[in-house]
Amino acid sequence: TFIQKKTAVSEIDVSSIDIQFDANITAGNLIVIGILTLTTLATPNFTITDDLNNDYDTTLPDVSGGLNLRNAIGKIVYAKNVTGGPCTITVGLSVSSLIMCCACEYSGMNITAPEDGNNQNTGSDSNPTSNIVTISETNEILFGVLGTDNIFSTPVITAGLSNDRFNHPGTI
Repeated sequence: TFIQKKTAVSEIDVSSIDIQFDANITAGNLIVIGILTLTTLATPNFTITDDLNNDYDTTLPDVSGGLNLRNAIGKIVYAKNVTGGPCTITVGLSVSSLIMCCACEYSGMNITAPEDGNNQNTGSDSNPTSNIVTISETNEILFGVLGTDNIFSTPVITAGLSNDRFNHPGTI
């Protein structure tokens, strides 16, 4: 079940950004963070920490695509079975970059192995698509990150879950 969401966007190049939830997070829940950076470095290193010492899994593959003069890097990280309380998350990078983040808290998720599948795609047109993701558990969420770097607009990030839970295994 979706509990809360908080976003943070830097307006200049920075090496870290903080995301502070409005309400305390609940012990045992899942935190998922979608991150988009715009950097000249092909593969920056990410560090994710919070003031409750939760452990963030950063092993999901990065997604990158060269856009204009910068490289857009998308990343999804998560912390399972979190410690509860007031929570400020710090997303750090090995280089200075524009950083856009969306952190979401969920309850009732698998607290031992919450990631069932992942896939990624890059593109450069006005109709972005993802690749197929096959899910095998019940009551799963679909979390995605979509970013754009258009020379005619401000870079934006959209992250979150589908409006519906997927109540049966299958292919999305």
